[in-house]
Amino acid sequence: MEPLRYSSETESAGQSLCINIPVAAYDAINTKGHLPPQLCRAVASYVAAHGFSRLLLFGGSRTGQAIMPCLGERFRGFVDTASLAHADPDQADGVLITTAPIHTKQVREALRKSPLAGLPVITLFASEKKNIRLILESQPRSGTDYTINNLRRTLNLGYASTYAFPEGRLSEDGRLAYGPEPGNGYIVKSHFTKPLHYPQYRYVPILFLIGFFPDTYYKWARMLAPQADRPGFRLTRKRPEWHIVRSYIPQHLQWLHYIADKTFIRFEDFHLDFNGVLGTLESLLGERPEGFIPPGPPARRLYWSDDFSRCLEPALQAELLERFAEPIRIFYPEKTYLLP
Repeated sequence: MEPLRYSSETESAGQSLCINIPVAAYDAINTKGHLPPQLCRAVASYVAAHGFSRLLLFGGSRTGQAIMPCLGERFRGFVDTASLAHADPDQADGVLITTAPIHTKQVREALRKSPLAGLPVITLFASEKKNIRLILESQPRSGTDYTINNLRRTLNLGYASTYAFPEGRLSEDGRLAYGPEPGNGYIVKSHFTKPLHYPQYRYVPILFLIGFFPDTYYKWARMLAPQADRPGFRLTRKRPEWHIVRSYIPQHLQWLHYIADKTFIRFEDFHLDFNGVLGTLESLLGERPEGFIPPGPPARRLYWSDDFSRCLEPALQAELLERFAEPIRIFYPEKTYLLP
């Protein structure tokens, strides 16, 4: 395990310090309810080395309870948003933030406006210091790269992904790879097969992108097929690609149930309601992506042509429509005439 890097900086509200525990430790606390012994010793050593003898912990939930034993007699109690206005600054010589990493910025702001404003503030977790503007979580082959490329170009965004890529650098928590040029912040590419559902990303705006389900599975299988087989590709039960993509259907159905009450767009709506989609993007990003290029002609997609026999064996068409019947009713009510 790499040694922890202690760091400090001076801010207008007093001295602010960071123990730089890996963010991944937050997940371990949530899972096991305690801090690993070596990290507990690191916390104790840090506060002792910096001369703290009386610490308040901001946040008394799972993380705060895990940190409290590490401090021993240095622990002087918990504070939170509700009790902050009545906190006694003479009670402690520092405040250690023990909330989720995503809350650190808001807690610092609250402390600056509180009776504890003059006390040094210690944070636990290493900061990624990345401005993630949007997580785009999608089905494969549903316009993911088209959407990301347009947003990167129009808003000057850097690229990040839950999947490794050649020039990508791994984030400190190991959850994503990011490009060296951040631009005006990052957009993160993810699929339902590898989402970014972790506490430290809880408040990052997220947009779910779907496409008509038979189109997704046909195009996904075609992408996996050998290059020589792709012209005139037709998906049948004997194709090895079908067995691969079919295995994702249960996970896909769970994901569709999860996103039904969240902010999502359909790839088809880039054609059907282009301005409406841009409005959704604007609401999440805080600015309109002017110059976003509409997609090309959609005629070959099954959503538009209904030419299933060209792309799918009848038995596969029947299976896809049967298994996705409920999501079609929810997300594509205009296509329910296809259902048995």
